[in-house]
Order: sequence, then structure tokens, then C-alpha cells
Amino acid sequence: MRQRNNKALVTVTIPTFNSAKTLSLCLESIKRQTYKHIEINIIDGNSEDNTIKVAKSFGVSNVVNLPSSLLKARHKGVELAQGEYVLILDSDQILESNAIEKAYVMATKDHFDMLVFEERSYRNKTFTEKLFNMDRKLINKVNNLDPFTGVIMPRFFRTTLIKKAYDNIPKEMFANTGGPDHAIVYYEASLLSKKIDTVPNAVKHIEPDSIQHLLKKFYRWGYSSIDAHSGKYSSLMKKKERLRTGLFSKGLYMVSIGSIMLLLLKGIAFKTGFYVARLKNKSNINIFLSRIWTEAMQQNIKNIIYLLEKNSEAKIIDIGCGDGQESTLFKKKIGCEDIEGVDGLRGRLEVADKRGVTTIYADLEKKWQLPSNTYDVVISNQVIEHLVDIDNFIEEALRILKPGGYCVISTENLSSWHNVFALVFGFQDFSHHIIKKKHVNNPLSLHYGEKTASWSKEDHGGVDDSTYPHNKILTYRSLIKVFEEYGFKFENGRGSGYYPLFGQLSLIAARIDPYHSHFITVKMRK
Repeated sequence: MRQRNNKALVTVTIPTFNSAKTLSLCLESIKRQTYKHIEINIIDGNSEDNTIKVAKSFGVSNVVNLPSSLLKARHKGVELAQGEYVLILDSDQILESNAIEKAYVMATKDHFDMLVFEERSYRNKTFTEKLFNMDRKLINKVNNLDPFTGVIMPRFFRTTLIKKAYDNIPKEMFANTGGPDHAIVYYEASLLSKKIDTVPNAVKHIEPDSIQHLLKKFYRWGYSSIDAHSGKYSSLMKKKERLRTGLFSKGLYMVSIGSIMLLLLKGIAFKTGFYVARLKNKSNINIFLSRIWTEAMQQNIKNIIYLLEKNSEAKIIDIGCGDGQESTLFKKKIGCEDIEGVDGLRGRLEVADKRGVTTIYADLEKKWQLPSNTYDVVISNQVIEHLVDIDNFIEEALRILKPGGYCVISTENLSSWHNVFALVFGFQDFSHHIIKKKHVNNPLSLHYGEKTASWSKEDHGGVDDSTYPHNKILTYRSLIKVFEEYGFKFENGRGSGYYPLFGQLSLIAARIDPYHSHFITVKMRK
């Protein structure tokens, strides 16, 4: 290994693509380093601006043209490294003048194999720059170095370690992986060594200065993350989709709010890019649409349960109980001994009966043969949208409830973002079913092309491939309004499913903005 004055060579590798605007500041910061035994290589993705010209103006001769993924570009830079240590730097990062010297001292004196370079925002002027600045303050204060739950990544590596880490990454990952490349490398390195620490106050990061630039950047990250979400790194990617650790701790209230706002913006762009990439693989469309639908529905059931009150003496009824699986969950939350279930499908009622639900057959479009002023709680999940006569449903719910009783109603949301965007692009909304013959409303619908069934089939057990038509879809506001029109009082409401997000991001977004979630649930008091 080449050395000067007994100091080891440090390789700085920088991947670039149309990076002329920031590269000069990055290279100037390397030039100013107090540690002088440095080599630089630049792996360029076939830039169309003056990136190469800027690199050569700073005397960088080792420039490789490699149109490829970010993971592959970084790997190439490490492969070419002659230094005992490698610094993985981005072209929008500016080093403090003593950053490499501090890292070298820590690595040699304390025998660290990898070091995080603590980052701060370069500017703090625009709205997005302020959000990034708050987010970085939170990250630095908490200093979570866990490769799964943290977002801090080491940049300074012992060369032998990082080369072994790259060797352990499956070869098929290198073709397209961009956004999560650093997380993957850190994960592999962490399996080889736990000797890691942080170099304080080491880097200033040039952040996106507008929401437009932010969305473009993280859209690309999401688009290039598709391979990482399956196979070896699926668990890693899933655990990365979460809020920052340490939120609202150590008095970090304002920066925590800023961090959450930033994460929502990044998450929307990231997931949009992710799903666009997924949808390009036609064989996987229904798999992933089904995944986010199932997740949204599971959260919807949790929302219903959340709105139910414990009352062991309550008399409750589930209108549209189906096979009774959810009815048993509702009964468990309330804590009563029995639950009645009403449905128009005899086959499903037979299953519900076996689950301990007291079942009642009824045509929900007609007056319900149930006693007035009898029930403390009326629950109805994904029923009202199937009805033609919503007035009858509300009137009957009001009639059978005791004074002071309440109902919890859940349905699809006409103003959910996936419906809004379908209409913007000229498609029918996902939620409505237009004709009886089959579903032709939207080609991306999970039920597109399937035949519809009629609620009047008394002997239908719900076991064929028919789906039931949606006749009237309400918005969150209109769902509340129609019940209020009949004398109910709104108490609480929740949303679930916030497309294209899923996981924790979807949960948070739907909680903040139920008006555009997929499923809406309201609690209305008589």
C-alpha cells in the first residue's frame, strides 16, 4: 500500500450524473483537506452537462464512464480503490477541511472499520431545506447506528472490509438498484464488523431546494429500489419504512414535526416511483395492488375496533356480517357475551352461525324485521356502498338503536387519492361498478373483467368468483353529513389506506388526512 509520511492512502470515490452544479464545491472541499494523501476516482453515468469538464479542472484523471445503477457505480469506485481506506462521497456533499484527517486518526488509533460522517444541511433557506435541516438535527442527536432502524450510514471504510461487503451482495442486485444501495452495503458490512463510530461535524449536504426537486429525487430512489424489496433485503427494506427513532425525545419537538413532514413528502415520491416500476411488470400488477388493498382493509378493521366502546352489557348487531369472522372480533373488543349478525347471503350466515354469531337473514334494501330501540351498538362494514336505498339503511339503523346508542359505519371513499387520480387521467373511479354484466370500470381494478352478482340470490353462499356491485360511494364529509341529516351526531372518524403509500407511511397519512384515504370509518351517536 502506498504511503506518505507513514500515512495510508485514502481513496475518495464519487458517483456522478449531471452533477456539474454541485461537483465543484465537493471537489474544492477535498482539495482543502488537511489530510493530503488522497486519490480521487469519479464514476460517471454518462453525464450530458459539464460534469467531466469540472472533474478535469480539479485535476481528477481517474474518471470512468459507466452508465449503470448507483450500486454498481459505487462498487466500481471501490474496485478501483488503491487506498487502505475508502470514502464513499456524493457529489452534493461538502467535506469539512479536517474530516478525512479526523476519520483517519479514529480508524488507526481506535481501530474502527467504518465511520459515519455526521452531516448538516449546507443551506437553510427554503422550506424543503429547513425540513431537511430539522431532520438532520434529529438524526444527529439520536445517533441511531442500527443498520435496520437507523438512517445514518458509514461513509469511511477499511477497504478490505467494504470489498468483502460488496462480494456478498447478490449479482442480480447490481443492474438496477439505486436509492437503497448505501443501506445494503452498510447491512453487509455490519455482518462482518461492529467496529463503527461517528466523525462529528464532518459533512455539509446540499439538499433539494424545492418540493419539486425533492419529489423528483425520491421518485428516482423509489423507482430504483424495486429489486431491493424482494429476496435477501426485503426485511431490511421493510424495517426502513418507518418514522425516525427518537421522535419528540430530548426536547426535540419542532425538529420532530419537521422530520415527519419531510418523511411524508419523501415517502409519497418514493412509493410512487416504486409502484410505477412495479406496474411496468404486468405479471405483478395484481399482486401488489392486492397487497396494499389487504393492508388497508386490515387497518380498516382495526379502526372499527378502535371506535367501539367496552360494555359487557351492550346489545350489538353487525349489519352485513358476512361469514362472522369480523363480528367475533367486534364482540371481543366490546366484551359482551353475544353478537347478532344480519346478512342477505344464507351461505355466509351458515358459516357465521358456526362461529357463534346469532344470525338473521334479511334483505337490507327493505325494512329490517328487527325491534325498535333495542341495540346499543350497530356496526356495518363495507355494506352501505352496495345499497341502492341508503336512506332506508340510515332510517333503520336509527330506529333499532336505543337512545344514546351509536353506530360505526365503514365504507369506501370516493375522494381517495387513487379515485381522484383515476378521474384526472380520464378513467372511471375504482370504487363504482357501472354495469351488471361485469366490471369494466377501471383496467387497474382488482376485479376488472369479473362478473357481478346480485344480492337477491338467497341461496348464494359467496363461494364463486362473483363480486358485488358498488352502487353509491360517499366521501368522508358526505358520509358524516347524510347520517347527521337523520339526527345522528358525529363523534369520531378514521381512515385507512393512503395510496400509493403502504406500511407506516400509509397509516400515518390516513390518520392525518382521512379525507383522501381508501376506507373511511365514522362513529355516529343517536
